[in-house]
Amino acid sequence: MHAKLPDIAVGYLRRRVKQHQEAAFRLQCRQSVNRENLNQTASVQQIRVASQLHQPVVGQTECNYDLEDPCSFTADSGVTYMAVSRTIFNPQPVTLTGNLVRLEPIAPAHAADLYAAGAEELIWRYAARPALSSVADAEGWIKACLEEAAAGTSVTFAAVHLESGKAVGSTAYIDIVREHRTLEIGMTWYGTAWQRTGVNTECKYLLLRHAFEEQAARRVSLKSDSRNERSRRAILRLGAVEEGTLRNHRIARDGADRHTVYHSVIENEWPAVKRRLEGLMQR
Repeated sequence: MHAKLPDIAVGYLRRRVKQHQEAAFRLQCRQSVNRENLNQTASVQQIRVASQLHQPVVGQTECNYDLEDPCSFTADSGVTYMAVSRTIFNPQPVTLTGNLVRLEPIAPAHAADLYAAGAEELIWRYAARPALSSVADAEGWIKACLEEAAAGTSVTFAAVHLESGKAVGSTAYIDIVREHRTLEIGMTWYGTAWQRTGVNTECKYLLLRHAFEEQAARRVSLKSDSRNERSRRAILRLGAVEEGTLRNHRIARDGADRHTVYHSVIENEWPAVKRRLEGLMQR
């Protein structure tokens, strides 16, 4: 007969299981209530609360963690919440749709639209490359983006304006570090006609929401050239925290010393940033 483990040992094992669960899996919660509601999905944040803090799930008063099945959580109502094991934090090309724009995985079919939107040099003043000079140039740039996506280092999106059906700019997940569940939103540009129209705010909202709620990101960073005051103001308007400046970080395309200003949103800040962005989009 095996001796019963003391409570302190059981508590330690429970904590270790939870830590392993968080480190090993992308946490997604599936709520099973009845036949009509088998596929209702709760958020990653809700399941993280249950797994890390042993707190109620989706407003229930009690949540019991099953040591034998660390992927399931049963609330006092009898509702079971299941965390489905997936590859943790693995951003991939995906379509994200809002009210103004749809972010689509960039493709050669977007080349003509993107050239039309991105031919002005002013758009690219602080970028690492010059303006798109032709449809062929846009195709070459898209090919390079797809190669980086295949290598797993970035995911580039075309921002398609829903009303017109035209791609009006582009943005990307870059500097993806899967081990630490961090990434950057960057390589962002829009045609001048689409700047200050709500397109950028909604694109950032879609990307941040997907990163934190679907990919369980810990940190999303954004950066800008210190000379680019408009970009810096736009990033701060999102609710990101300015962290500091890397001096002489790069040599800019115009030969100037580029000082790079870094901002970020971390996972426990996302709920407040989300509310802020949703308020901005309602204006």
